Order: sequence, then structure tokens, then C-alpha cells
Amino acid sequence: MRDYAVIGGGHIGREIARFLSNKGSCMLVDPDRRALDQVSSVEKIKGTVETNPEILSSSNVFVVALPGKIAKNTVARLLKDGKRVVDVSFYQENPFIFQASVPPNSVYIPDCGFAPGLSNIMAGYLFTRFDAKKIGIYVGGLPSEPRKPFLHSVTWSVEGLIDEYIRPATLIKNGITVETDPLEKTFNYQPRGLMKLEGFYSDGLRTLLSTLPVQDLFEITLRYKGHLKNMKFLKEMGYFKEENEMSPRKVTERIFSQFNDTHDISILDVVSLDRKEHRIELRDYGDDNLTSMARLTGHTAAITATLLTEYPEIRGFVPPEEFGRDEKKMNRILNELRQEGVKIEMT
Repeated sequence: MRDYAVIGGGHIGREIARFLSNKGSCMLVDPDRRALDQVSSVEKIKGTVETNPEILSSSNVFVVALPGKIAKNTVARLLKDGKRVVDVSFYQENPFIFQASVPPNSVYIPDCGFAPGLSNIMAGYLFTRFDAKKIGIYVGGLPSEPRKPFLHSVTWSVEGLIDEYIRPATLIKNGITVETDPLEKTFNYQPRGLMKLEGFYSDGLRTLLSTLPVQDLFEITLRYKGHLKNMKFLKEMGYFKEENEMSPRKVTERIFSQFNDTHDISILDVVSLDRKEHRIELRDYGDDNLTSMARLTGHTAAITATLLTEYPEIRGFVPPEEFGRDEKKMNRILNELRQEGVKIEMT
């Protein structure tokens, strides 16, 4: 019996497998042999959970790192078999759809990446430690320098990037849950130590909308100045639309995907906006070998997976913010990230 199995050999999944191979025995599963060949020191299986059902009995903890469109079926299969699952995948539906299907002796941790994921953990901490009633999340994954004309780069998924501009953003305002067009309003924000950026409401609160009884709660995604004006123009012109015969969106995705850079910057400020302000600020930088986005997304999920092996009492449906409510577990996650060079300050 292996300690871990990672389902999905994309950029994030491969990094999770690399990290976990230093923590115990690990297996990587993907139908693409080329993806598997990019990782050493782990056992590899070419296929899926559906085509290789023996995978279900192979490991103690499963980490799902699949595209959202196919992740749900894999998660459902793992939970049906009573497995312990950490899920870094992002799908449009609220993760609470799985709450009733988690068997008593298994565990499901959804949205366990950077944002959502690490952002939830920090928000859960501020709510529990300081009784915060107004919480703002400011998050950005940016290239080290803005490249014209895009003024951005693809650091995780081009499909997910475009979805951020067209999917309604949900937030809590004056105690009421509301939806808004993400590009209807933009904001100025200057992270400490960095240049002034612009931002827009994004749909990353997910489980926080149900688990934190707060007055105000929002997520603002950050970009270099000028980028959002370009995105609003493309959206209004129809370049994000899906059409059967000729899809403008597919053309846009192909063009956007040419803009990528491992030298990225990740920013995460989670702030209590009550009378006495408290902040958790994160800064991280990619290099020639690894993007910051891959580090923060993959390693957050991987560290959480190791906690499941150390705390067998963790059971049921566990949103990431629950780890923020437990200061010992949260500090474990943050300190391991600090050991990777991630700068995290709490004030």
C-alpha cells in the first residue's frame, strides 16, 4: 500500500507528485505517457481510475489534479469507494454537492490549491482568531513584467483564465450573498512592496460563502494596469464566446497560451476590514524551474495530503478553511511553504 496517489499528470499534478515522493511512496496516474515521463522517483500508471480500477486499492491518500470537467466523476468514484481525497481541481458547481456522498470513514477536501485553498485557510484563521466580520481577499498570479499587448501571462490554465472574466462573481455584501459581472467594476490596489495594480471581483470564495457567517466577504483578483480594459473589450466583442462551428473563444485561448513565463509573481493578501485591521500577506516568485503558481497550488495540496496521514481522525467533508480554524495545522502548512522560500507575514 502506497502512501499517496496523484490522479492527473498535468503541470500541477506532476509538482504534487514530486513533492510527495519526498514524503513517502507515491504513484502518479495519467493517460498521457509524455506527462508521466516528465517525473522520476514515483511509480507511474498510464490510464485513469476508470480504466485501472486496481488504483482504488493502491494508496492511503488520493490527490486529484484534473481539469474540472472530468474531475467530478473521478472524485465521485473515489468517494464511493471510501477513499481519503484532497482535490485541487476547480469545477463550476459548489463543492458542497459532494458533502452528502462522503462516507463516514473517508474524507474529502475540495478546492485545496492556492486560491481557493490557501486563501480559505487564511480567511478561516482571521475569522476564528479575531472574530473578523469583514474579510477581503486580494490575489494575483502575474508575470514578473507586463508583456504588451496582453499585459499578463498564463500561469495556470488558459481556460480558467478566460472563465474568470465571464463567470459571475459571488460575494457577501451587508450580510447578503450577491452576484455581479466580474468586469463591471474595477479597483485599484497596491500590495505592500509592489507597484499599484488593478483588480476585479472574481468567483473564488466557494465554500467560504457557506461556512463563514460574516457581514462582508469578497475576492478581488489582481492584474497589471491596462489588462482589464483589454479583457472587457474582447468580452464585449464576443471573443470569449463558445460557438459550434467556429469558436472565437478557441482562437482566443490559442493566442493567450503563447504568453507564458515561469518567472511569475504570486500575491495573496487576506485582510480583516473591521475596526482593527489584521493582515496575512504572501509573496512568492517563480524561477527557471518552477512557476510560483505551481508551487503554491501544488504544495498546498501536497502538504494537506501529508496532514491526512498524520491526523487519521480527520473525517468527512472538510473545506480548506477548517485548517485555518486549527492554528497548529495552519502553521504547519504555512511553515512548510516558508521553507520553500515563500514569504508570509502576519500583522
